[in-house]
Amino acid sequence: TKAYSFFGQALYKLTPEIELGIGARWTDETRRHQQTFTFPPTGVTPLSVPKINSANVSPELSLTYSPNDNLTVFASLRQAYKSGSYIFSGLFSAGDDASFGDERVRGGELGVKSVMMNGDLRMNLAGYHYKYKDLQVGANEISDPSKAYIIYTRNAGGAKSYGIDFDAQYSPSSVDGLTLNGAVSW
Repeated sequence: TKAYSFFGQALYKLTPEIELGIGARWTDETRRHQQTFTFPPTGVTPLSVPKINSANVSPELSLTYSPNDNLTVFASLRQAYKSGSYIFSGLFSAGDDASFGDERVRGGELGVKSVMMNGDLRMNLAGYHYKYKDLQVGANEISDPSKAYIIYTRNAGGAKSYGIDFDAQYSPSSVDGLTLNGAVSW
């Protein structure tokens, strides 16, 4: 595998309380695969896709509002990807395709972080929604004739991931050493 990646981000204060963030990651990966283990030994097995290339730009945009040191409200939009690769857990015949493609995701988050009661209470709430395309999933298959399990990675149609996270920490200054933590996710 040869991989090159660069990330850049610019932060700009629209006002003293509002910050805009714009960023992007550029990635270029080239993977080569050849199967040299066969039974009986015959040398290299020519696969139908011996080389794959993944090139991608993944942008992000964020907006943060901090009216004071005790409150932050944020929103972000992101796009990301995970490059494709090869299945290494099986023996393939000449002309087989042992590759799988890139996975892509788009989505965003909204949330608030707060410090209250003179710093004794911290509470965070965030919601998120992401949509995956060509999701990379693992599957166990039984190969014939050996009946051995082979772990494959394939691209599925897609998936959605969404939810809400809440957490709180209470450390009353009136009780030295006491900290209560709690979290709920849906």
